[in-house]
Amino acid sequence: MDQISFRCTTCDHVLKVNADRAGRKAKCNRCNALLTIPAASPPVDEIAMASAAPPPKPFDDDDEPNDGKGYGFFLDPKEEEERKRKLAEAQKAGKKKKDEPTAQIKRRIKTIYDVQEWKKFRVGIVIMLSSLGFWGLQFLLHEVVVVIGLIRGPEYSEVVDRVLFKTPDDPNEWPQPGRTMPLDRMGFMMALVSGYPARTVGKVFFILGEAFLVLTGGMFFVSYFFFRTIPHRYGSGQLLKGMMVLSGINVLLSLFCRLLPAATNFGPALIPLVVPEVPMNTSNIERVLPLQLFWMHSPFWESFLTLLVQVAFWTEPVLIGVLIWTCGKILKEHTMEEQGHGLAEMAAGVYFIGFAYTMISFAGTSVVLIVMLQVIYLVWIGFILGYLIRFALVLNNTRILLDKLIESTVAEERATGKKKKTGGLRREGDEDEEEDEDDDDDEYDDDDD
Repeated sequence: MDQISFRCTTCDHVLKVNADRAGRKAKCNRCNALLTIPAASPPVDEIAMASAAPPPKPFDDDDEPNDGKGYGFFLDPKEEEERKRKLAEAQKAGKKKKDEPTAQIKRRIKTIYDVQEWKKFRVGIVIMLSSLGFWGLQFLLHEVVVVIGLIRGPEYSEVVDRVLFKTPDDPNEWPQPGRTMPLDRMGFMMALVSGYPARTVGKVFFILGEAFLVLTGGMFFVSYFFFRTIPHRYGSGQLLKGMMVLSGINVLLSLFCRLLPAATNFGPALIPLVVPEVPMNTSNIERVLPLQLFWMHSPFWESFLTLLVQVAFWTEPVLIGVLIWTCGKILKEHTMEEQGHGLAEMAAGVYFIGFAYTMISFAGTSVVLIVMLQVIYLVWIGFILGYLIRFALVLNNTRILLDKLIESTVAEERATGKKKKTGGLRREGDEDEEEDEDDDDDEYDDDDD
């Protein structure tokens, strides 16, 4: 059947329809313009069209197929040439862009303000890290004595006769009638834990351990003086003042409630502080009063003082974790914040286990209760050991982080010739907006991470 070829009057697109549709209305396949099909096609040289026409366009899902019965279309030569030109230009531009060198992105290294003050804080971290060595020695010496006592087993009667009463060999040294014989309560308790043959070594180890504990508290107190130079933000100034007061109290309590009673039998017999293992001794089974309560000067008041000394002692490590947490917020170091927060929580957990052990030891002397004390004691010792290790790791990580920040800040100050200062220590009431926030966008160099 003959066909009519004509162009759209709107988009100049070539259309081809059957000749019997001449004079009807139709829509352009490309622009949807409403057209009138002409009566006849202009004469077209078929050979010229065959030689000039481009190859047919591949079938596309968006195009309607020409089945010879409906509307069809030819590809416009002008449009095809324009499409090829744009494609060639796009390929050329892409190749040129690929050959160009990629721009290097320069990342800023994070720095801090008041680097000299943070150097002093770092010195305090080193002092505190060193003090943990003495705390670890105290823990080691104490547990060595406990292990020796477990190997030797209970020796209650012999320890009572030769340690508690200290019976003199010379009858003239016996006390006068009406006077009580002096009792070495702390020596007696330490010998119960270590066993009579190892009583001397056990007492020396206990005393050395308490001396190391006092030394640890003193070094904590010294480190707080170096911490005072940090910016006073997020309550750090008041926190440090409270820690210094609490540290001084703990040193005095350790000296007069732990070291002196262990060394000279002077002062209150706070047995659960110096030798908390006494309630687990098999000699304590089925007694009217637990051994540690029976041999105290004043059971109620000395037990109450024991609980106060415990809470004061473990509050200080909790506050140290809070201080590291606060310093992380000041430096905008999220890892440091998380480590300080975790350290504070772990110290509180260790205190809670020790508090539970002490309270249960006051509750009775049944076999079941003593077995429970042994289980709680093992958990407590494990937590203390884990806490000391984690404490050391957190302090060391804090020192390494400060070293990086100080090094990068010093390098920047040398390069720019300007000191990064906040104009003095920030006070608690200052607005955060007054501080230069340029460092908020600082990032670590990938090589330094």
